[in-house]
Amino acid sequence: MQTQPRPQPAHPPRSHTSRLHAAIVRVKTPPPILASEVLREDLAPLEPGRSASRIWDVAFAGVYLAIGGALRFGFGLTAAEPRAGAVCLAAAAASCVTALVPFPYVWRACVGGLIGATLILLGFGAVGPLALLAGQPSPLWVEVCRVVAFCAIPATLLFRSHYRAYARGRVLLGIALITAIPFLFSAVLALVAGPLVAKLGAGLAITGVLCALAALASTPTITVSAWAAQALIAIAALDIGLRDLYLPTPAQAGPFAYALTGVTFFAAVVPMALGLFQILASVYAPKARLAVVSAASTPDEPPSTTGD
Repeated sequence: MQTQPRPQPAHPPRSHTSRLHAAIVRVKTPPPILASEVLREDLAPLEPGRSASRIWDVAFAGVYLAIGGALRFGFGLTAAEPRAGAVCLAAAAASCVTALVPFPYVWRACVGGLIGATLILLGFGAVGPLALLAGQPSPLWVEVCRVVAFCAIPATLLFRSHYRAYARGRVLLGIALITAIPFLFSAVLALVAGPLVAKLGAGLAITGVLCALAALASTPTITVSAWAAQALIAIAALDIGLRDLYLPTPAQAGPFAYALTGVTFFAAVVPMALGLFQILASVYAPKARLAVVSAASTPDEPPSTTGD
């Protein structure tokens, strides 16, 4: 005896609205962020300093504005053309625009560094707030070497501090230290034959560069390397500012001319060093991340035991 199978009730057809809703949910729902991705970003970020870049730009704008105000009230260079204060105000405005415009990571690094480099180049031409770099007591080539050394070494120190397990970071730092040799030569000459205060500034600069050698170790301390990068530029700026103590006040300049030059030097070279660091990170970060994550995930070898 055969029986007919009982027909199953057909599912009601899905409306077009429900299908559209499901598609929208799939589009709007972002993929989950894996814990391993967060760990890799903490160990070796692909774009270090991205979130802080705008804060740096605003801070630089504030420093340029303060320097321009000091120049406006008669401190530093007062009669150079174009007015040093106007150049600082233009740099402050450019930094503010850089902070507001949504530049990509590398573009923001390049624009910030370009603002500082413009001030430096104007100074080498005896124009702007850094015009005293083209005067006495050191020749122009020494100041060029100062800028190169104290831009390259801090940038590579920052790179080294973020990607300690990446071997090429040590090579980059070594190249940066080689670029500092001409400046170190001139600093040694000042240490031997210069006035007492000039010897103090030269000694500090030499010590700062030599301390950067510690970052060539296989695993340098992150905090120490980062602080050393910032301190190096401050030492180079201090060496310039100390000239107020042993050099006469330049013509067409008010009090604290060299001190303001040192502060402006710091405010110009720091964004250059940060920009170079971020450019290096954008080039080498993918490979550096692999090296750092691989070194972090490799388990330590258990200590060998011997039988009794």
